[in-house]
Amino acid sequence: MARQRRARQFVPSPVPAAAARIEPLPAALIVARHAVPLVGLLAFGASVEYFLLLSVFDIAVSVACIAVVALAVSTRREVGDRGAVDALAALLFLFALGIAAALAFTAMFGWVSVLLASWTPGGLTSPQLWGSALAMVVFAVPGVVRQYRADMAARLDDEARKRRDNPLVGAHLLCAGFVFLLSGYAGDFGQAGRVVVAFLVTALFVFRDLRPDLVQALAPRA
Repeated sequence: MARQRRARQFVPSPVPAAAARIEPLPAALIVARHAVPLVGLLAFGASVEYFLLLSVFDIAVSVACIAVVALAVSTRREVGDRGAVDALAALLFLFALGIAAALAFTAMFGWVSVLLASWTPGGLTSPQLWGSALAMVVFAVPGVVRQYRADMAARLDDEARKRRDNPLVGAHLLCAGFVFLLSGYAGDFGQAGRVVVAFLVTALFVFRDLRPDLVQALAPRA
């Protein structure tokens, strides 16, 4: 019993790797990823519809990262190290799987934002939209690698990872619901209101990922 309590107390932080005290580079990557939609809105004249869609995609990328890390760790422990070629093939497969999962989550949780963005002048084929999405993925990759290495070193079992990751996944889903609600009122804020809302959404996402320990602390204990 005491051993189980100690095992529950040590749980590495979820993706992106963070704790009450986070290193400067991971923190900068977190801020940069979440700031991409805001920068597009303020500096490049992107529409609020694009901002909302990219915000949902941002959430989807975070959820996909958690899933990819869990799958990569479980697979590596089952099959072991099979050489550089197999490792590269597995890496490419996981990357493609993560992108597909992020796009699927975006369509599932942000279909209203997708619909609104499709009605904008650039539609869903805008280079600005896809360039922003690519930048967000690039900023997320180092956090995935860092979390994978931490999980491999920690040797957590699947149940311990679920206890760690489930609260953060729940927080992401709540954020998705928040953006879903905002999508219904996007045209009613006015220009100043849209800027304020964009800053608030960005700040919420940054705080959530810089302090996942708070999300875990608020989660109900089994």
